[in-house]
Amino acid sequence: MKISYRHPTLEDGSIIYDLIKSCPPLDLNSQYYYHIICHDFSKTCVVAEDDKKIIGFLSAYLKPEQADCLFVWQAAVATEARGRKVALNMLEWLTKQAKCTNVTNLETTISPANQASQNIFKRFAKQHNTNCQTSTFLKASHFDYNSHEDEILYKISPLNFKTN
Repeated sequence: MKISYRHPTLEDGSIIYDLIKSCPPLDLNSQYYYHIICHDFSKTCVVAEDDKKIIGFLSAYLKPEQADCLFVWQAAVATEARGRKVALNMLEWLTKQAKCTNVTNLETTISPANQASQNIFKRFAKQHNTNCQTSTFLKASHFDYNSHEDEILYKISPLNFKTN
């Protein structure tokens, strides 16, 4: 079956919560959080469906003080859908939507152990023939009991989605 992409709805919140829960090492937020994201930030988020089953979710938002910057918060793909470029395709689909017309910068943070996510964002930058710069954003010491790896900030720019 062909994978389809769409913005999430409020009703998707619990399903997305379960998807994130099944995708360690992603940080699991509360169900309430996922409902709010699906409601208030729907236009900067995307779900991937295969045969009407949600197999992927990408949450993002436009930075309040930098409206031309899309910050990708989380990207999750169900185990059975990995290797099908679902995360990259969600990102590509999202950046073609009206809400992202003025986006010229994309940012995300990725832990050093998450090689799959690193590859997705590097591939995205390469496909858009642009730069991908990295720097440490949060150190492990910022988290309780050093229970978390560093978070590396990926900055991809310049982007021009108006002509994509």
